[in-house]
Amino acid sequence: PNPNPNPNPSPNLNPDLHPNFQTPTRYAAAASGPKDVVLVIGSMAGGIMTMAKHAAKMVIDTLTAVDYVTIVKYHFAKSAGAEVAYSSSALVEATDANKDLLKAWIDENIGASGTTNFRAAFEKAWQVVDATTASSNCNRIMLFLSDGEPNEWDGSDTEGVKAKAASYDPPMHLLTYGLGEGAK
Repeated sequence: PNPNPNPNPSPNLNPDLHPNFQTPTRYAAAASGPKDVVLVIGSMAGGIMTMAKHAAKMVIDTLTAVDYVTIVKYHFAKSAGAEVAYSSSALVEATDANKDLLKAWIDENIGASGTTNFRAAFEKAWQVVDATTASSNCNRIMLFLSDGEPNEWDGSDTEGVKAKAASYDPPMHLLTYGLGEGAK
C-alpha cells in the first residue's frame, strides 16, 4: 500500500514533515496572505542586537511582493527620537530589491545608541503608516523589538497605542518582543 494517502501532496507543508516542501516563503505567504509589516527595532547591544537583527531579516525574508514593509529604528533621548529605513517615509512593496535594501539597512544602521524611547518609536511608526498611500489593504502588523525599559511610559501611553492601532481599517496588530533580562 501507498504510505502517502495523498498522491498530490501540497508543496506548502513543513519540510521536516514532508519531502515535497518547496520554500518557507511560499508557506508563509499561503498561511497569512498579503500584509503590511512595520518592524520597530530599538537600540541594543551585543548578542541581543545580533539576535534582533537576525530576527528582523528573517521576517523580511518571509515577505512577498504582495506585502508592504518598513523599519523604524528608535534610539537616543527624547529629542532625537526615531528614524525610518533608507529614507522611506511610507511602507514599500516587499520586492526582492527592496528586501535586499532593507536587510542591508539593518546591517548598516541598527546598533547600540542611546536609550529606550518608546514614545518616539510609536510616533514615528504611526507617521509612516499614516503616510502610506499604497499597501496590501489586508493584515497590518507592527513587530516591536526592545531589550530595555522605556525612558518614560505609563498607562496613558499604552491606551494611546491601543486606540491608534484600533483606528486603522483593518486594525494594526501589535506584537511586542522583549529581548534579554532588562526588557519590560
